[in-house]
Amino acid sequence: MFAYLEKIFGKSIQRFEALMRSKSEKNTITAQQVDQAMVLLKSLKVPAKSITSTQNLNQTEPYSSLREWPLNSKKTKLPFYGVIKTPTHDVNLFVLEEKLEKDDSNFYADVLLPNQKVTLLKATETGLLQNKSWVYHEISSLPIWEEVIHRDLIIHKKLVAIAPENPWTLYKMAKAKLTDTAVSDLVGGFPQWIVNNQDYRKLKGSTFLFQITLSSNRLIYFVFIKDGEIITISQR
Repeated sequence: MFAYLEKIFGKSIQRFEALMRSKSEKNTITAQQVDQAMVLLKSLKVPAKSITSTQNLNQTEPYSSLREWPLNSKKTKLPFYGVIKTPTHDVNLFVLEEKLEKDDSNFYADVLLPNQKVTLLKATETGLLQNKSWVYHEISSLPIWEEVIHRDLIIHKKLVAIAPENPWTLYKMAKAKLTDTAVSDLVGGFPQWIVNNQDYRKLKGSTFLFQITLSSNRLIYFVFIKDGEIITISQR
């Protein structure tokens, strides 16, 4: 039956089937199991901040470690988007938002390192200062389920022991009670990956700075720093 409907409705029937399966799994998880999971996850939970962008009417040039204005792959200057303040670093964002879908070089994160010499970066053309600012709110953060095993193997094993058939559903339910899972843009905490296709070994030892949603198609950028090197990953 599902195969027949899938021919007619395509991916919509796949989403419907996944939704039905998810509801069925939730019905098998008890409140006691969720409470047990919440106790385990409190030690994994860390503080973070959600961020919401607003327009800054003061068009100011950025203080930067760069000597020249950042360019994309076509040698076009990227507009200064604004400064994101993370717990460990200030980050100047340069973004040509309308071109992001075709070329990731239209996103550049200038992470200011501690004690780094900075100078005022002069905008020599009009239209280079977008100057967005962000409102910050304190939140709590937990990783996505697939990252838990890399963060704390013992907690992962205990969650599986509580609900062997569907530990991911148990985790999702407990996480929803401990954090605001609707937050998509944040600084600090854990990255909220949309697609779990990361090699976590490459990110080992790095510090997650922030994630931000850009463009009308919800292109999300994740920014890390490791040994002074900036790591930028995009997902949609």
